[in-house]
Amino acid sequence: MDKDWLLSLNPKSLAVVPTNSLANHVTERHAAMQLECGNAVWHSPNVVVWSTLLKELWLSNQPTGSASQILSSAQSDLLWTKIIEGSARDDQDLMLLNVPQTVRAVRASWQKLHDWCIEEATLETEFAVDHQQLLLWFNAYREVLSNRKFIDPAQLSSLLFDRQLTLDFDQLYWVSYDLVTQAQQRLSELFEQQGVKVTEVRPDAGAACIAKNVFDNERSELAAVLQSARKQLEIAPKQNIAVVIPDLQHKYRQVQDLARDVFYPDWSPLMVRQQGAAYRFSLGQPLIDLAPITTALSLIEFFRGPIKVTDLKRVFRSHYLGDLSAAGGDSGRGKFELLEILAELRVHRLSLAKLKEVYEQYLNGIEESPARQDMLSFLEQALALQDQIQQQLNDTKEANGFASLSFAEWLAVFEEWLALWGWSTAVDADQPSSHEYQLQQRWNSVKEELIGLSLLQKTAGFARIIDLLKKQLRDAVFLPKASSTPIIISGTLEAIGRDVDTMFVTGMHEDFPKPAPLDAFIPNRILAKHHHPHASVEQDLEYQKEVIDNLLACSSKYQLSYAKTSDKAADIERSASPLFDKEDWQSYEFNPSVISNTCLESYQDVTGPALDQMENVRGGAKIFENQSNCAFRAFASHRLGLRLEQENEFGLDALDRGNIVHYLLETLWGEIKSQENLARLSEEQLNALIDQHIERACSENVLKLAEEKQRLLLHETNRLRSLLKEWMQLELKRPTPFKVLARELKGQSVLAGVPYRYVIDRVDELEDGRHVVIDYKTGEVDRKDCSGERIKSPQLPLYALSISDLNSKQSLAGISFAKVKRWKCDYQELADDGIFRLSSWHTKARAEQWNQESARWHEQFESLARAFCDGDAQVNPIDQNTCKYCEFDALCRVEQLRGGCYDE
Repeated sequence: MDKDWLLSLNPKSLAVVPTNSLANHVTERHAAMQLECGNAVWHSPNVVVWSTLLKELWLSNQPTGSASQILSSAQSDLLWTKIIEGSARDDQDLMLLNVPQTVRAVRASWQKLHDWCIEEATLETEFAVDHQQLLLWFNAYREVLSNRKFIDPAQLSSLLFDRQLTLDFDQLYWVSYDLVTQAQQRLSELFEQQGVKVTEVRPDAGAACIAKNVFDNERSELAAVLQSARKQLEIAPKQNIAVVIPDLQHKYRQVQDLARDVFYPDWSPLMVRQQGAAYRFSLGQPLIDLAPITTALSLIEFFRGPIKVTDLKRVFRSHYLGDLSAAGGDSGRGKFELLEILAELRVHRLSLAKLKEVYEQYLNGIEESPARQDMLSFLEQALALQDQIQQQLNDTKEANGFASLSFAEWLAVFEEWLALWGWSTAVDADQPSSHEYQLQQRWNSVKEELIGLSLLQKTAGFARIIDLLKKQLRDAVFLPKASSTPIIISGTLEAIGRDVDTMFVTGMHEDFPKPAPLDAFIPNRILAKHHHPHASVEQDLEYQKEVIDNLLACSSKYQLSYAKTSDKAADIERSASPLFDKEDWQSYEFNPSVISNTCLESYQDVTGPALDQMENVRGGAKIFENQSNCAFRAFASHRLGLRLEQENEFGLDALDRGNIVHYLLETLWGEIKSQENLARLSEEQLNALIDQHIERACSENVLKLAEEKQRLLLHETNRLRSLLKEWMQLELKRPTPFKVLARELKGQSVLAGVPYRYVIDRVDELEDGRHVVIDYKTGEVDRKDCSGERIKSPQLPLYALSISDLNSKQSLAGISFAKVKRWKCDYQELADDGIFRLSSWHTKARAEQWNQESARWHEQFESLARAFCDGDAQVNPIDQNTCKYCEFDALCRVEQLRGGCYDE
């Protein structure tokens, strides 16, 4: 690109560029060139985008006393929405209209009419119903604009055509414009008639192609291009490099991760943010996708009423909340207890009032603490704010029949609510980073835009204000200002106009360029008459070729590439884009090794800090199970406090069904009490007893199931009846008579400093006074899981140790899983001979195994407890299933250790 025009910029010249990103780039280049020329002071250049120029021209040439108001994009959207919604209410044929999608389509057609100077009369000749409806919407929209003295931004160009404009510039530069609309051409001619010199500035041709590479897949292509960019930068640190990815908006997260791994393999994401990077993106992200904003929206939804428990868990774990302290004290412990409650709840949605209720129930019988009182005070204050706003809404409903507040009032409510929770866009609200500060400013600007909608709508209900807020956040793009970097990663259009030394252009496969989307209302033949570049396939291809030529001309040298297969269709092979010759493309074998001049030392850290005390460690018996299955899993769960966010299933899930069976067996044996009593019952008496217990469980909702689960339980009665009858028949076959000594036996114990609580499903007493421990299971179980050098299911052995400690005078005769499963009811036991089934060589072998295994359990569990307290965090899964159902695979990266990491 010719640099002379940059030096010629003065206060009376104006540069019009297609994007704000390019405007910033031109301003930076102008400053750099002034410094190179030895200048210490210079006039800032006037560099604007087209929409800004139109607004400035209109405002500076308005008649005196004019009260016209230019609508913002959000205000225009809302006005279109109100008009289209109104027509849908009045016309039955439009009742099923998708209003947001229709608004986007109508706005696009309205914009095209003005940009390409298309007369609406040309649409009147179309006899399709869609065109007639479009004109009705246009007329209604124009009428509202006229009555309320509004101006839509799309109208500005046509309103300026017939005016004698007062211009404060005498030189106009069109910079890197590939597409100039007819409206822009007409205004440009108008400027020339008034003595303005108009110049078109385009990139210089003559860039050299250094390679055309073909990769096996898209990930390889992106990783290789980023590696090449790094290598170029290492060779010449002062050069500017562009990495162009046409569909960057869809690959943003993938490219972000790859770039960090390529450029900073030994840095954490936090270090990259704090210390700056060699690259930056020129493509922003929608605000609604950013973590602080997602947290704020979840909180606002919680203010409205019940939200998903999974969302609420994320809110409580968010770094963007304060201590949740109404009294200014330390509520960290109270917040932790709230997370414990949420982890135990078996509901899909939860309200604030219900949360306070279950928290109070949780505290019942537990020693009070300042943190708990502080958390209760916070929940009461939050509920009071909810009640206050609800009363205000009720008052407005009584006054005008509709519960609503003004936009400013709603935002004040949201601000008060978010402040109560200590929400901020920064992790440390007192010391925000530049990125976090800019995010806060962008959030504030969205709120101002939302208040601006009150120009068109005075009040709104909660659902409406939330919809509008979410739309604003989806439309608002956040691209933080950052220091200049040598590498820019961008989309295609964002890269045009940026002079670089080397450019890497990816995605040049046969599906590029994508066909331009058709206008929903304006036929292509009308667009073709007005020379619209997307009116035909031929014109569109010619236009796209011009775009690519201008893009490549921005560099001194460039490299093209494409992937033979896409991530979505790995079995379909692609060729090069029709914009380029099919020859000269070379297959490139990607080397996944990271390019680095740093010699990295390898160190495997498998030991965390030792535990001084167990006060803040939760998990109990689960600690031993996780430590035995995988030490890292135990460390992550009980030392780091990590949990998988799982959304509860609708309907009765496996845990619900297991809980129901547990409850029924507990209550049944509470009444039957022994095998002898069971044998005395006739079939009719047993059936009646089972029906009685099932009916009570269903009618009284003894398990406190959610409403939809309680309804579904009524359909489970036949299955439950058959299952319990089948199980009781198995109980009658046990050769050694027994009586049920304890059901749901609760207790607590300590092993090698690790305290744990336990709840034993059932303890039976045999004729000779010995005991057996039984644990109900409604899924697949295996007695082998209770034996071996590493015990996979240590729950029953741990119960056995606990019972032995409690009843030192009474010996334990065995343990068993009670598999209560339809058609598969069975005992999976380790026990003395002849207790659960008739004596045989199998039962004698298990009796010998029982004696051997039980003799070493105490030592095994003490070893597990010591390893946990010492901080053992090895990734040593006992088998593949441990990893298959583990939630920490991304953290331990066990996939990288495949091939020998399992203990057989």
